[in-house]
Amino acid sequence: MKNSTKMDFINRLLNNKIEFQYYDVTKNLDNPIQKASHLLSDKTVSEEAIYVASERGVSVIDVKTNTVKAIINTGGSASDVAVTPDGKFLYVTPFEHFDVSVIDIKTGTVVDTINLTGDSLFGTISYGIAITLDGKFAYVTHGNKVLVINVATNMIITIININEDTSGIAITPNGKLAYIAGTNNVFVLDIQRNVVVKKINLVASEMVLVRIVITPDGKFAYAANFDSGKIFIIDVIANTVKATINIESGTADIAITLDGKFAYTVGGNSLSIIDITTNVVIKTLKLGENLMGVAISRDGEFAYINDFNNSDLYVINTASNTIITTVTVGSGAFGICVT
Repeated sequence: MKNSTKMDFINRLLNNKIEFQYYDVTKNLDNPIQKASHLLSDKTVSEEAIYVASERGVSVIDVKTNTVKAIINTGGSASDVAVTPDGKFLYVTPFEHFDVSVIDIKTGTVVDTINLTGDSLFGTISYGIAITLDGKFAYVTHGNKVLVINVATNMIITIININEDTSGIAITPNGKLAYIAGTNNVFVLDIQRNVVVKKINLVASEMVLVRIVITPDGKFAYAANFDSGKIFIIDVIANTVKATINIESGTADIAITLDGKFAYTVGGNSLSIIDITTNVVIKTLKLGENLMGVAISRDGEFAYINDFNNSDLYVINTASNTIITTVTVGSGAFGICVT
């Protein structure tokens, strides 16, 4: 995003946030401390859980009971989250904060931080993070750069310059390429050489790309546009735009089911479900106020959707596409992932 466009996007989020009431989700926990190792069982690594980046750090939700098990304090607001392939560590990017936080999932504690701001007194925002399939590197979008973090040392080892401000990032299933959402373009990065090998122009009058995902078969990338509501479908082989889908509200995030049949996209107060085969919206649900993140459970039975304004996490049954429950996760909920 251009700086002015990026700031407009941030200001709209913050302005929307002013009106809502702060929710203290820790009041229902037996012991609402931040270093919550005893609130997480020894089986956390192998069991499925939901992690939501929010104003207070990261909320951990038990998928079996749909309850908040812990709040992990990262020292500031969080923007996005990603889990290492071995399920041992969670990487958390900042939202108006200074550091990428590294969380030990088993103990529920921050074990390392990676500073992004140097000596600056002002926080920063990194909208996206993706971890390579071998678990060796984390790629963080940061302004008009992509930062490469060595997971073994938690040091920034490479800085890749991009011609536009960046937001979402996704790695192809074969682990060779990363697709990065810019402002008017999607950039294709060869992650073996850390070189941009292609720029895919997305011409539209209103462009604020925020998230991008790859289909499980690695054939297509879906890029969400926050302003216009368009979703751009990119042929990964040809690196050209195959089609666009118009969504009635702006799209903030998108997730694809593991079987590759459906895409769930959220924005404003709408959840839209897309049939991947036809690229047609087959159902739209109205819920919440400012939907910001979506993730799919490992078995594909549930979609989890967070709301930046009202602190709710909506649990959707993907067979019926109906809400089965809501979970209060804390204010300013943004990125989300499922282990």
